Amino acid sequence: MDTYTIKDSMGSWRAIQKALKSLPKTLEETYEQALNAVKKEHKEDAQAILKWLLFGYEELTMKMLQEILRIDFEHQTLEDPEPIQGSQLCNIISSTLIVVQVPPWDPKGGILQLGHPSVKEYIVSEEIKESSAKLFQINDQLAHEFIAQCCLIYLVVCGKDGHIDRELFPLADYAAGRWRGHVRNLQPLGDPVKCLSLHLLTDTNTSCLTWMNFISYSFGAAAGSALPFYYASMVNLPNMILLMMENGADVNAQGGQYGTALQAASWEGNVDIVKLLLENGADVNAQGGEYGNALQAASASYRRNVDIVKLLLENGADVNAQGGLYGNALQAASYRGDVDIVKLLLENGADVNAQGGEYGNALQAASWKGNVDIVKLLLENGADVNAQGGVYGNALQAASFRGEVDIVKLLLENGADVNAQGGVYGNALQAASFRGEVDIVKLLLENGADVNAQGGVYGNALQAASFRGEVDMVKLLLENGADVNAQGGVYGNALQAASCGGKVDMVKLLLENGADVNAQGGLYGNALQAASLIGSVDIVKLLLENGANVSAQGGVYGNALPAASWQGNVDIVKLLLENGADVNAQGGKYGIALQAASYGNEVDIVKLLLENGADVNAQGGEYGNALQGASFGGEVDIVKFLLEKGADVNIEGGKYGTALQAASIAAFYSLGIDYVKLVEVLLDNGADINSRGGQYGSPIQAAAIKGKREIYDFLIQKGAIPIDPIFTIFQEDPQIPFPLMDNEPADHQIHCPLFWNM
Repeated sequence: MDTYTIKDSMGSWRAIQKALKSLPKTLEETYEQALNAVKKEHKEDAQAILKWLLFGYEELTMKMLQEILRIDFEHQTLEDPEPIQGSQLCNIISSTLIVVQVPPWDPKGGILQLGHPSVKEYIVSEEIKESSAKLFQINDQLAHEFIAQCCLIYLVVCGKDGHIDRELFPLADYAAGRWRGHVRNLQPLGDPVKCLSLHLLTDTNTSCLTWMNFISYSFGAAAGSALPFYYASMVNLPNMILLMMENGADVNAQGGQYGTALQAASWEGNVDIVKLLLENGADVNAQGGEYGNALQAASASYRRNVDIVKLLLENGADVNAQGGLYGNALQAASYRGDVDIVKLLLENGADVNAQGGEYGNALQAASWKGNVDIVKLLLENGADVNAQGGVYGNALQAASFRGEVDIVKLLLENGADVNAQGGVYGNALQAASFRGEVDIVKLLLENGADVNAQGGVYGNALQAASFRGEVDMVKLLLENGADVNAQGGVYGNALQAASCGGKVDMVKLLLENGADVNAQGGLYGNALQAASLIGSVDIVKLLLENGANVSAQGGVYGNALPAASWQGNVDIVKLLLENGADVNAQGGKYGIALQAASYGNEVDIVKLLLENGADVNAQGGEYGNALQGASFGGEVDIVKFLLEKGADVNIEGGKYGTALQAASIAAFYSLGIDYVKLVEVLLDNGADINSRGGQYGSPIQAAAIKGKREIYDFLIQKGAIPIDPIFTIFQEDPQIPFPLMDNEPADHQIHCPLFWNM
């Protein structure tokens, strides 16, 4: 080694020795040195990162950090994002303090972590205050204030459009779910957080509604229907509530889904807020909102907070107050299934048989919910097992509908009337039959249930089971004497119900057991019409093979052919025609099959019906004739086809008088249908532009009244003459009522919603 090399090596060695001697002797010195190494232009970003890592409630991802560094506190906006990688983080802050864990499933992402728990200990310590790194000293109040501001600014900005896209706003989940926790930790509230919180809760824009929806809160009414005080109570912000009360907030102000702040806090299970509100004059019995009062809200709450119920009762809550979804607190608690709250309410004088609410009484609510222990408790406390009311009429029907075998047994053992009438299903047997609860049906029959009892939406148990397609249930009922042809209910009889339900096996079973294939009654008149409407070729064939009258009249559609024509099933229409259906038979909503098909835009069926002798100008039904039906529906191709086949363009009748008036209404304009083109087709084929009659008097009047400016202008251009004095009045005041037609009585008036300048 030459002299130069030796000297050079000696110099390097001395430098190394010097560097080694200057190394920090303690962790604290190491951290101090690392903090002092942060460049001036990165100090704010480094402080922000440390605050989030020390006092954030969740892991901090690189995507979240990128959003945090976008926040402009001065202008309360978000700057354009600048992508940042984990490898770039060391330019901001030393890896001695912070590390980035990169998960294998997200190589472009990463999770920020403190290099060691002692980093936090140092930064929050008293020691750092005396060091050269004191600028980086952080306490909980400072951090929570900063993070709360970040969250609130972020929510206000990204919620302006009424929807938050998680991909575009990666910090949104944290901000929406956690800002309240940071605000709650602040004592006292700083001015920036006060202003931002009030801004969000006041909802002068859409941010409040967007935030609530984003975190799946549901407060029913539109945002802004309640005051900030209400929302602060709902989301548990005691410091905000105190601030607002100091500034004169009305603790009993009405508004929002829950009516009052007290009810909202009670529902959400916010004990401290409930105490605070009561101490400051909240009316414990204030009425309103979804649950009627705070006690019912607390009793109904999924949080099952017995302490709030106690607190409300101790402060004078009326245990039997009526109103709200469940009628009273006892019914609410019985539904929710909280035995302790039910006991507490009963001990405080709750009327076990109080009526009202969705389920009529507490026993029915508990029975529907399947709360056996509460059912027992209520019965032990004098609940009337046969009390009537509510959706299901009585407790037995409710339990039967829900398939609660143990509760059904318990109710029967306690004297429940197995044939009690009432409720949506008429009786317990029909309810259980509809739901397919075989064990309960057997139990009810063993206890004397009348298999043919009438009532309820399906008329009897057999019809209910037939509609649902419960083959085993139908067999059981028939074996126990069910009348296969019993009349009643929405479908008239079991066969029509089964046909409407599309259950081929069920239809076969009923026919094998003597069902009358032509029995009349019910919504669709007969089984064939029902099967034709739902489009079941197999059932239609089966019914025809068993002697169904193809032209039987009755029901919504008059006969099977219009039902099939409206539904659009070509095969069934062919089948009915092949079996002798009268193509021009009158009756029902659409009068004849051709009108039904024309309104329903079934081109192939329109052609098929005309080929089989349908009268293109036949009158009847809601729209008078096929052309008017097609015109109202906006079916240009069918209108052209009907005109080619000889439809009278000026034939009068039906709701709108003429096809042109029906088209001028443009009923389905919002769906993109070109009604102007349709009007043009009718006019080109000789439609009388000034024809009189129908609901709106004339085509131009129909367009004006329905606010269809484009059609109105087109009709004027084509020579339509406004009917005096109507349009004179329009020009003076669009809201003045006017005679519908010149020859109408003076007291026959409507308001025109015309919104353009004539």
